[in-house]
Amino acid sequence: MSEFKSERFAILTGQMACHACKATTRVSCLIVPSGQEDDRFYPEDPARLQYIKSLNSEAVDVWRQHATYIQWMASQTAELSYLANACEYCNALQGDWFIGEPDAPFFPTTQAEIDALHCTWVEVPLRADAEVSQSSWMGKVVG
Repeated sequence: MSEFKSERFAILTGQMACHACKATTRVSCLIVPSGQEDDRFYPEDPARLQYIKSLNSEAVDVWRQHATYIQWMASQTAELSYLANACEYCNALQGDWFIGEPDAPFFPTTQAEIDALHCTWVEVPLRADAEVSQSSWMGKVVG
């Protein structure tokens, strides 16, 4: 886990089939812009936060306004509690690994899949303890 600070962030929203009830549910994640000061990442590229163990209350409030299905949830697989996507219909944990795996919303491989994502920039400071992933598609969405 790493600590991230940013003066703004993006809420990225897509949809997927719930693994439990198979309904199509929305899922979202947070993206921090380029310029993060951490030698493990490429500072010129945006990054997706995942397994968010802590997040300042202002950022949580804004995220939950845009994504009411975001909840503090415990994952036995990840062995931690984090801000996670819950199915809008059955409340099942969708899991941060699953939303970013191949064929999932946050692993687009075509321009059509990138175009299906909705990005909202939020001008609110963010402080988070989270893991991170980076990929070239993120710049095409939040660029």
